[in-house]
Amino acid sequence: MKTDMKADIEPDMKVDMEPDMKADMKSKVSTSVRIVSIILAVLMLACSVFVLGACSGKNSDGKGKESSSGSEEAADLRNKLDETCAYLEKAHDGAYKAGESSSDWTIVVYSKDGKDFDYGGYLEDMEKYVTEKYKSKDKLDRDKATEWHHAALAVLACGGDPTKIGKDKDGKPVDLIADGTYNWSQTESLGQQGSNALIYALITLDAGDFDVPEGSKYTRESIIDDLLKCQYTDGSFALGEGEQGNTDITAMAVQALAPYYTKIQRVQESVDQAVAYLSREQQDSGLYINGDDYSSETVSQVILALCALGRDPAEDEQFKKAGGSILECLMMFRMDDGSFSHTVPEDTSQNGGDLMASQQAGLAIAETIRVESNDKE
Repeated sequence: MKTDMKADIEPDMKVDMEPDMKADMKSKVSTSVRIVSIILAVLMLACSVFVLGACSGKNSDGKGKESSSGSEEAADLRNKLDETCAYLEKAHDGAYKAGESSSDWTIVVYSKDGKDFDYGGYLEDMEKYVTEKYKSKDKLDRDKATEWHHAALAVLACGGDPTKIGKDKDGKPVDLIADGTYNWSQTESLGQQGSNALIYALITLDAGDFDVPEGSKYTRESIIDDLLKCQYTDGSFALGEGEQGNTDITAMAVQALAPYYTKIQRVQESVDQAVAYLSREQQDSGLYINGDDYSSETVSQVILALCALGRDPAEDEQFKKAGGSILECLMMFRMDDGSFSHTVPEDTSQNGGDLMASQQAGLAIAETIRVESNDKE
């Protein structure tokens, strides 16, 4: 499988649904947004590492043996992730800001890559950030719960405890998990920001397998119920009431619901419908349209959704089109410097892709490696 293939393609149709989800990574709450995910996937924090396209045979002792081809593809994918992290490091140029979504998501990618980084220093900066922000009544934000979510995920990525990070105005430890999920009180409801807040609340809770105390304002079940209300009959999820369903939010919803797929029947039915929708919306080229052009972020989010379900995006037949596997399609956006472009680049030698696109692609690659590593064991 050639993971670096680039296709000479033109969008073959325009979709009237516009993905959205700059949500966390800057609350992409407009109808033509590029998401983050998982994420954030997100879900990211709970998941780790990987191998791509690894074929396996059987030794005489019955154990699987990785083929040389699989080994080469796995190494190639790991190298690509390393190169993406190198691009992110160059893009930040040492100017990381704890609590800022663009920095927090980069730290999550670094952690999943196992990159050498001063995680302890970032944790110290996060403590200072949280302490300073909690001096005001708005705390991390007046109404965006996702500000708590990406901060908590970054803390986890650094090996810290998001239930005790920084101090509030009374000198007590701040619990980002409680304040950002099950005891959210900044606005009338957790979902007021949009379905992205419900999605990331679940992702954040499950990233550290956090308990929800009895008597909490929200439970995992109530958050799931509210999220399922955001799904349309065609299987898509929308960011807010009255808005059209779109591929980005749908893929992210699948990531959030994946841990409950085998536990709750209505979740399984919802996810199956969502995956079918994502497959239908995929173009013949294998890509997805955001607005008037192809979007790498959408491809990354769909890959993350498949990985959350334990499905290998390099082999998944439901998402193989003329452009190859959906993982191969992601590589159409890859620049020569390891970054990823938001749209399919005409010249990959022009360095300097898109920061958000590169973060999401990095997460998608990392999760693919993790899934394929698990398949091999």
